[in-house]
Order: sequence, then C-alpha cells, then structure tokens
Amino acid sequence: MFTDEYDDWRARPDTELYLTVDEATPDWPYKEGLITTLVEEVAPSPENAISITCGPPIMIKFVMLTLQKLGSKSEQNWVTLEAR
Repeated sequence: MFTDEYDDWRARPDTELYLTVDEATPDWPYKEGLITTLVEEVAPSPENAISITCGPPIMIKFVMLTLQKLGSKSEQNWVTLEAR
C-alpha cells in the first residue's frame, strides 16, 4: 500500500518516512519488527506529525494506543485496513 508514494514522501524535506514489517525478506531495506516498537523509538512529535498506518485491525488498535500515549490526536492518524 502506498508504495508508489514512498519516493515522493522520502524526497520531501519536511517528511520523515519510517517503514517496518513483521518479517522482512532479504531485499527489504527498512525496519523489521513490531510497529509499536518503531513508534516508541521514533516518538513522533504531536505538534507536527501525522501517521499513516496500514494493517489488520488488531495492529491498528495498538498503533493508535501507542500514538495516543505519545500525545497524538486522532485527526493526525490515518488508517487503512489490510485486506487479504
């Protein structure tokens, strides 16, 4: 999801892009592990950050709880369900 936008987002000087998967393939160039761990490591500033999260409902639930704990408001967080 959003793979066509990765390069555009990465090129923006006002944007930091963080990607992670539970289990990476050898050619995956980004993070591997729980998204909630990455969110806590990055600790995005609630003053100037948005999140776009794609995944199953249970993952989204815990990402939103982690972001709320860090001070993020619901209008700063976009979600889309992963359909399999």
